[in-house]
Amino acid sequence: MSLLVKKIHSRVGSLPLLLVAALIITASVVAIASQNSGKSLSGNWALTIAIEGGGNDQSPVLVTFVEAGSKLSGKASVPEVINTSTGPQRSATVTDMALTDLKFNGKDLSFRIINGEDSFSGQLAKVNDDLFNGVWESPIGGRWKGSKEKFTGTLKMARTK
Repeated sequence: MSLLVKKIHSRVGSLPLLLVAALIITASVVAIASQNSGKSLSGNWALTIAIEGGGNDQSPVLVTFVEAGSKLSGKASVPEVINTSTGPQRSATVTDMALTDLKFNGKDLSFRIINGEDSFSGQLAKVNDDLFNGVWESPIGGRWKGSKEKFTGTLKMARTK
């Protein structure tokens, strides 16, 4: 291989050889990136929600995405949240709720869930085709007044097999 590079170098010079090498490397990187970004979001995901500053509840919420052409929709199986003296706690009652304001550009994913007076917004970044990490925020509705202005924390979303 080095003999071939030496022959080409002697015929065309350093600058054209470097430009061709840069073009080949760029094309390779683009090809690899396009292969990695081609996997659909469609399917079931486990969304783990951690509350900042407390709460050890790491039970994931089931999130389902459906892609139809260029349209993406999603729903989350959301447990009811009960206000306790130590903060919000999940109950065993689960409701399927639509993800609204759903946006995905191949790398960044954002959504919102609205349940009456409460809402939950999530922003996640793609780590790989099967994993996203991010943050969430939920402004306080009337039933939570006096505890805080908003709840925040981290999100981890992993594709289920």
